[in-house]
Amino acid sequence: MVTDPAATKLGFSKDTNANDIAGSSNGRTLASGARYWGSSPWPAACLYTMHISVRVQAQARKERVEEAGKGRLKIAVKEPAERNLANRRVYELVAAHFGIPRGKVRLVSGHTSPAKIFDIKLP
Repeated sequence: MVTDPAATKLGFSKDTNANDIAGSSNGRTLASGARYWGSSPWPAACLYTMHISVRVQAQARKERVEEAGKGRLKIAVKEPAERNLANRRVYELVAAHFGIPRGKVRLVSGHTSPAKIFDIKLP
């Protein structure tokens, strides 16, 4: 059973269990558009992860986080895209958006690109 508020926000219902999510080797797409897998590069304590695509605008006048569709976010940050400053702020905003600790967010792809893919670890 899923009781974590972050997991509920990500598209799980209260009667969803880990077997429903990890039942396929190809993953499963939920109503939120996120993909979940049973195995992940995270430690064994993690039941599943979610990939989310993020489009980042660096050096914006105003910071904002918008949902741009299923499993997609548009994020604008004030920090410049140099010395990893913008990426660090995006980590914080993604974690805050889903209500999870910063350590459960990992950048998988797009380290130097505005189009990024994040892996979010769910307990």
